[in-house]
Amino acid sequence: MACALRCPVAATAGGAAPGTRRPPEPEWDSAGDEEGDAVLDSNASLTLAESLFVFDLQGVLVIEDVLEPATVDELNRLIDAQGIAPGTPEVLADGSEGSRVRFGSSGGGSRNTGPGLLEWGQPFVDLLDHPAILPFLAALMPRQDGLGTASAGIRLDRLYGIHQDQNSSGILPTGTGLGGFHRDFEGTFNVTNGTFQNSFIVAAWALSDSGGDAGGFVCFPGSHKQNFPLPESFRKRKTVLPPGAISPRIKKGSLVLFTEALTQ
Repeated sequence: MACALRCPVAATAGGAAPGTRRPPEPEWDSAGDEEGDAVLDSNASLTLAESLFVFDLQGVLVIEDVLEPATVDELNRLIDAQGIAPGTPEVLADGSEGSRVRFGSSGGGSRNTGPGLLEWGQPFVDLLDHPAILPFLAALMPRQDGLGTASAGIRLDRLYGIHQDQNSSGILPTGTGLGGFHRDFEGTFNVTNGTFQNSFIVAAWALSDSGGDAGGFVCFPGSHKQNFPLPESFRKRKTVLPPGAISPRIKKGSLVLFTEALTQ
């Protein structure tokens, strides 16, 4: 099962719930050995400038070992305490049913949500201004007047958890599922005179190992700069990833940053 917490962040200017038991987690490989079973380097030792260079090239950045194992365990414990079975539709603030792969939605950017997982414990709140995120947000979403602090010029658009397994969500280990690839904010990534311009950045916290045969996040690295629409034949493949797409192996405790201009 792949489980992650997503905290999409939007610019103000310019612009999975686990069950009671998790399956054994896949072993981590240092290199992909099958089509689409790719590895994005951990980037844990890179400087901010080096990391931004990689982000500009790929549109996505994986940083390993950001969360301590004890923190990951506590977040998973707080999620398990909610007793949400995999595949159960999320109940929104007005009582209507939402996604069956999301849980704990909050922020209200696109859905009728309440406090969500922010009510489940302080560890979730602490992720919002985690010191690993703020330098990236300040660089990727700078204020136009240059007067802001690390968190100025941005807002939390929404946050939610994602739980996926092959039985509850229809995600095939090497397929895309859920209707295929998308770009939520096409054309919103740019760099002008060395300054990033982003309208939407996602910070995803990995609470279980994912990628490759385990399923999870899939993307076309570099597609935030693509000039042609995704071929329809690539859009809804169910068993084999299309050329150029990867399912990167992501260790639990990692932080995944990507722009919503990326096809994923």
